[in-house]
Amino acid sequence: MHYLLGSDAVKNLNNRRANAQGDYYTQDEFSQIFSDIWLELNRQDPELFPAEEIIRDSALFKASPFHQLSDDQIAAEESIMDALSEALAGSGNSADSGLSRLIFVQGVAGTGKTVLLSHLFYRIATEMDINGRINDEDDEDILGTDSSPKISKEDRRKAYILVNHNQQMHVYNQIASKLGLQKHFGEVALKPSRFINRFSEKTASNRAIADKPRGKADVVLVDEAHLLLTQGDQGYSGKNMLHDLLRRAKVVIAVFDPNQILQTSQRWSEEDQDMLFPQQAESDVQKLLLAIAGSWSDLCH
Repeated sequence: MHYLLGSDAVKNLNNRRANAQGDYYTQDEFSQIFSDIWLELNRQDPELFPAEEIIRDSALFKASPFHQLSDDQIAAEESIMDALSEALAGSGNSADSGLSRLIFVQGVAGTGKTVLLSHLFYRIATEMDINGRINDEDDEDILGTDSSPKISKEDRRKAYILVNHNQQMHVYNQIASKLGLQKHFGEVALKPSRFINRFSEKTASNRAIADKPRGKADVVLVDEAHLLLTQGDQGYSGKNMLHDLLRRAKVVIAVFDPNQILQTSQRWSEEDQDMLFPQQAESDVQKLLLAIAGSWSDLCH
């Protein structure tokens, strides 16, 4: 499944197995056995089974949710999932306030943040009844049981994955489509400006009003959140994308690396940074800070 996701010839993967973790008998022999099998498959059908080095060099493979996570990545993911479950169940401090929760994932380049985010999104979609796999029957209401009413498509929980980078957005769209998490391009994987516009009041000419949110998504995951704009441009009429995302989602999980901010339009003022990282616990946004750096060993809440 991991390799086939990176094959251009594969349009859909029906994977219903969880991501394999941990040690097992003969694990040390797996890589060589798999490479030998893949080499023979490549010989028989090079289009469906491209050379192993082509697969491993592909952007799809590098962002695949099927990478085996390290122990520290698993610990970080479980902490995020626990916080997410608490927030969606309404059992946290913001239960009755209507406030959003922001979860930051921080770490230097090369620490596996994108892989963690991709795996998180797949788990959220498949394990938490959010989005879920899409099939032809999804156009009909989901039939309930005697104890629970049917749920329409409109009432199902919604999760989105956002990135303000065209190439990476295309990669996430391919992954979401191949895994059956969306039917059409840009349904769950899209740029932040498009998401903000989708959840905004509109003018008479159908122009989105960034400072007037309309509705809330359940979960929004943001890759490379340091690329979010902190001022408006031609495609975004607001003043700060992260603030606008928080007004349109119950939970925002954001991968953030302040050392990769390269443009003036992405820089954070000291006032904004104080708002995101307050010294006191009191804030208008309930936060869980996951500081994940280096070897992922320094995990703190």
